[in-house]
Amino acid sequence: MSCPCLLGSCGRQGGLALVIVLWVVAALSVLVLGLSQTSRLQTQLTQHHRAATEARALLEAGLVVGMARVAWFGSINQRDSHAFDLGGAQVQVDIHPATGFIDLNEAPADLLARLFRYGAGLETEPAEALAAAVVDWRDSDPMNRDSRAEGYRGPFRVPEEVGQVPGASRDLHDSIKRYVTLYSGAPQVNPFAAPRGVVGILSGGDEALVDAMMADSGDGFRPRTKLGESLDGLPFLTLAGSSAFRIDVSLQTRARNWRLSRWVRQDGLDANALGVVVLRTEALTARSAGEAY
Repeated sequence: MSCPCLLGSCGRQGGLALVIVLWVVAALSVLVLGLSQTSRLQTQLTQHHRAATEARALLEAGLVVGMARVAWFGSINQRDSHAFDLGGAQVQVDIHPATGFIDLNEAPADLLARLFRYGAGLETEPAEALAAAVVDWRDSDPMNRDSRAEGYRGPFRVPEEVGQVPGASRDLHDSIKRYVTLYSGAPQVNPFAAPRGVVGILSGGDEALVDAMMADSGDGFRPRTKLGESLDGLPFLTLAGSSAFRIDVSLQTRARNWRLSRWVRQDGLDANALGVVVLRTEALTARSAGEAY
């Protein structure tokens, strides 16, 4: 019996139908794969949000402990560390007087140059040029007509404003933000109140001296009265304490290391129930479990 289709068009139509079916199957496979990946992504986002919420609750509890300790021991001139267990998690609370940081509004140009050299990784000449630009910026009269024409120039109101200085950037601010403050009111830095990164800047990158300084914990409730021989010859140092503090709270879980920081000041007039005024709270940060802060 002969095929009723002309010139074998039945075979061509059957082949076309097969191609269409294969394309439909492929499209459905891609759609199913996409929905599966979207579902996994949503699950991961939900898990991360839950972990971040739980971590923040524990870190906020640590901040309450830190603020209570600040209100209790008054003005001190060295760092304090305290760890406690909460809900099966180990919470670390580190308290640093503001004089343990480099004050962007008070530090001399030489200290700022050292900050940009060892804190931001700039070469010596660009670090010195940027330090001079920062001093020129912050010492400008904010009411000066020329300054107003160019936008605000004057003492820094928030640390992020350093990124507006000619030669600076947001990336530079991000590299130094853990080392600076606006609350110490001092042109020098107290190495016994400083975190490790600031001690490294003060020492010019001398890791042996940094290790020795960080190991010298002392008694947090007994004021320091001398710098010690290991610090002889280092510039920009003071033993001054402060009524302002940065409280760093860290928490390690199986998947992440979390940290939350808050600046506070002892103030009897406007203090909260814990006896301090909250000046600034930094953003919650997280790193992989094997990456320490």
